[in-house]
Amino acid sequence: METKQQRIEVGPVADHFLRALRAYETAKQYYYDGLEALMGEQRANERMMKENDGVFKPVGEHFEKMVHGLITDWSISNPPTNTI
Repeated sequence: METKQQRIEVGPVADHFLRALRAYETAKQYYYDGLEALMGEQRANERMMKENDGVFKPVGEHFEKMVHGLITDWSISNPPTNTI
């Protein structure tokens, strides 16, 4: 017997958190591009590696944690919903 699955929709909260995560990744790329234009590829890579843990990693982890929380809450919601 085949069951029909409902489409999963992204609600406004998850949408905003996902957009924040995407904007963070874009900002990080723009920052790297600026460093590369300023000091070359090798030094830009070194600088990004040095700054990652103190500057970028905490922000990225925060956004990922928010999205993960929404997905976890959705997965255990009772009654089940089709909106994350």
